[in-house]
Amino acid sequence: GALCEDANLIQERIRFVIRVAQHVAAGDGSDIEALRAVGDGKGRRCDNDHLVPAFIQMLGQIGVLVESTMGLAEQAVAGNLEYRADASKGEGDFARVLEGVNATVDAVVTFLKDEEEVLSRVAARDLTARVTTDYPGDYSKIQAALNTAVDHLDQALTQVDVASEQVASAAGQISSGSQAVAQGASEQASALEEISSSLQE
Repeated sequence: GALCEDANLIQERIRFVIRVAQHVAAGDGSDIEALRAVGDGKGRRCDNDHLVPAFIQMLGQIGVLVESTMGLAEQAVAGNLEYRADASKGEGDFARVLEGVNATVDAVVTFLKDEEEVLSRVAARDLTARVTTDYPGDYSKIQAALNTAVDHLDQALTQVDVASEQVASAAGQISSGSQAVAQGASEQASALEEISSSLQE
């Protein structure tokens, strides 16, 4: 009878571990508290129990990974681009994943800061500003589009400046011509007055 009870207990514990593994595979880490409660809260059934502590550690690291990544995403959505996940909370590949996520955010933020600097200089009427760093992949498309837009703006304003100078020059010529016409009219009027006076005499 004791042997049967022990065999059933072993089966029950194996099924429990299988359920936990299935939950982890489905992205559910909620079994960690049940595992911590094993052995009257010791997190192990005996000193030789390495399975339950391993599951606790694994679920803990998955929890750190999820919480850190979600925290990073929330901060990014809120516009806090200086926030980074604490990779020291992870172990092994979990830490490497967090470092990779941080590096991804760093790359995006560096690119955005370059774009921001150029746009700020353009807003301050400095049309010589360009993104000079060579970025890879899709970054280069945005970089090229921004630089092209600033080039076109610079060319358009240069053309406006040239046209303004031409208009000013034409206006000056018209003004000179108007003065010449006015002077000629004045001279004609004087001549007519002299003729009129001569005719009256």
